[in-house]
Amino acid sequence: MSHIESFGVRNLRSFGSKKQLIPIKKINIFVGKNSCGKSTFLRTYPLLRQSVESNTRSPILWYGAFVDFGDLSTATHDGAEEIFFDFKSVLDFDRSHPERIIVQDYNVRHDPQRLSDSVTFATDISIGLKNHNTQVVSSSVIRIHNTEIVIKYTTTEKLEVTTRQYLWGVDDEECGVAVDEHTYSDLIMLTKSSLIPTRIYGTREAKDASDRLVRYLDEKAIPTAATKNLVSFLKPFASNSSKTIGQKVEDLYINSPDVLMSDLKKIFRNDKKFQESLLSSGEFIAETCFYHLIIKNLEKILEAADASFKKLFSGVRYLGPLRASAERFYRHQDLQVGEVDHKGENLPMVINSLDQRRKRQLSTWISEKFGFELELAATGLHYELKIKEDNDSKFHNISDMGFGYSQILPVIVSMWLELEATTDRYPRGFMPSHSRTLVIEQPELHLHPALQYKFGSALAQIASMSKSRDFRIVIETHSSQMIEAIGEGVRRNIITGDDINITLFEKNDNDCTDITLSGFDSEGYLTNWPAGFLSV
Repeated sequence: MSHIESFGVRNLRSFGSKKQLIPIKKINIFVGKNSCGKSTFLRTYPLLRQSVESNTRSPILWYGAFVDFGDLSTATHDGAEEIFFDFKSVLDFDRSHPERIIVQDYNVRHDPQRLSDSVTFATDISIGLKNHNTQVVSSSVIRIHNTEIVIKYTTTEKLEVTTRQYLWGVDDEECGVAVDEHTYSDLIMLTKSSLIPTRIYGTREAKDASDRLVRYLDEKAIPTAATKNLVSFLKPFASNSSKTIGQKVEDLYINSPDVLMSDLKKIFRNDKKFQESLLSSGEFIAETCFYHLIIKNLEKILEAADASFKKLFSGVRYLGPLRASAERFYRHQDLQVGEVDHKGENLPMVINSLDQRRKRQLSTWISEKFGFELELAATGLHYELKIKEDNDSKFHNISDMGFGYSQILPVIVSMWLELEATTDRYPRGFMPSHSRTLVIEQPELHLHPALQYKFGSALAQIASMSKSRDFRIVIETHSSQMIEAIGEGVRRNIITGDDINITLFEKNDNDCTDITLSGFDSEGYLTNWPAGFLSV
């Protein structure tokens, strides 16, 4: 299934031009001193959520319902011209559809005679934005094996697509030698979709019934050009005519170069010259066929990439650092609310939307994980949130229980709602297809260290209860107790160290953010952890 494995930012606020990707795992912990960039990176999750959910011409909505980054100019790092969002993804295609492209993973050996219905490939995607002549110029760079695709566009819907084939494949550090380059101009973007264009059309001129010259949209402009370029490339290696070669390549599906080699042998099995060409230059021929077939199927690649953005970021649930203070009474509102907002202001409405069975389940779960019970009591046209601690005999209004409870309750209820969405709401054996990522800033605010430890323990248990890879928790914290509790969860085999990523954020001598990846070994001990990192 298509998914994003890691992502990073460049030239965003304190981040410099160095490419730094952060893995996405079940539990993701960001730590570091104040003003070192960890909040900036954490807030890219809700930033990208409000971007994929909004109908904007530019990929990023800098100011929205969840976070406010100002605008492109204020979000750009001092001295930089362009902000980049970088993604390492795995894209999946279904072979059962006759028009789907077929791509094999280069890192796995395959039997060329047997192809699975679903095949995948790795891709790197970068989305860049910069100001130019009062307009935002956006660029989407897609790299697959030896192929690079650059899509540039502005808010005027005009696009330009440049494709390049590299001799040794595309690498983050060195791109090798470009042996082929094509530029497609005068293109039109009909829709941005989530973060990148997915429907790119060319234009062509033709005469209508009144013999007038009219320009039409041509959805096959790039596929037609790519097929023509592929035929032109193959012609010197074959004895067939261009027309015959064109008919044969229609049966050529995109695949890894080694499998393409086998397919070419079959398709051109009666062409002696081509068979000899494969013996002498087969690797180059297969690599170049791969390049042209990727371009031919550009729209499907864009759709798959954009779907991976939508899947991850539309499922983000964000809770900011300063959550709403508790009130003694809340006015009754007859609304069904299924998501706690980023300030926790609608928490009573969310709880009131639950039926009695689920309210009991929520209270029981909170008692088991955190040591207190929760009750929503109705008093006429109002209701009140009440808390009962384990050592107490009765419930008390939350406003009388200390500020910490009002701050942690929206977080706890959000965790339960998202966990329940993957376990309780669906029949046994059925898992929802949507992705969920719970993003929390400083959940330990105003919590006693003992409750911080309980919260960390609950994180480990919650992550272990979710069998789906599409349920994740992202937190920014200064709490060593929380990290210690998660490590204890690894030691007790509640969760594995492979499911946890800890990212350390620090400023370098140039006042730019550098990251270091840490985590837990199989025994729950921190790895690659600087001595005294969270100490005074």
